[in-house]
Amino acid sequence: MQPKTNPAQRRTEPQKRMATPNPNALQGHADWIRVQLPEMISSRSFVSGNPQSQSLQVRYFYDGTERLQTRAWFGPDASGPPGHAHGGSQAAVLDEMLGSSSWMTGNAVVAGELTVSFRNMLPLGTVAHGQSWVERIDGRKIFARGTLTSPDGAITYSEGHGTFIILGPDKFNGIPHREAKALRQRTHERWQQQSTP
Repeated sequence: MQPKTNPAQRRTEPQKRMATPNPNALQGHADWIRVQLPEMISSRSFVSGNPQSQSLQVRYFYDGTERLQTRAWFGPDASGPPGHAHGGSQAAVLDEMLGSSSWMTGNAVVAGELTVSFRNMLPLGTVAHGQSWVERIDGRKIFARGTLTSPDGAITYSEGHGTFIILGPDKFNGIPHREAKALRQRTHERWQQQSTP
């Protein structure tokens, strides 16, 4: 019987090289501002909650256009087909991107429906570029859409659209409602400060 090893010990040399993203690749453009998701989301999120994760490392940015810009690294622990990211890891990132775009409207939401279309396989070690935006709000429903592409936009890895349900102001003692309002206000104030000469 062979002794058990943990997955990190079994990694091949190419996997070891991709075990840490290039820190510059996770940065946004100079004119973007970093979006800090509310603590109740970011600290518990298996998508963006662990900045040292070997699965996913995700950063969100605001560019002033009502689109949320994303940098998402897919590490060796996000493995699906050999050498490529699991579709579920892409779906999880798209879910959080679309949900975060919905939160940026000042509304606390939960996912009601998410549809993901996979266009090209995403190689492990890739820092993908994401964009997400809200298409419309209808009553308590927010309809959002997003994409994950190569950094230059030449390759689309996956696309998603979803319906997000706005939580009532009293849900969870009103904390999500207040957090969403504060997120929108804080982001717009930081954008104004950066944009003012």
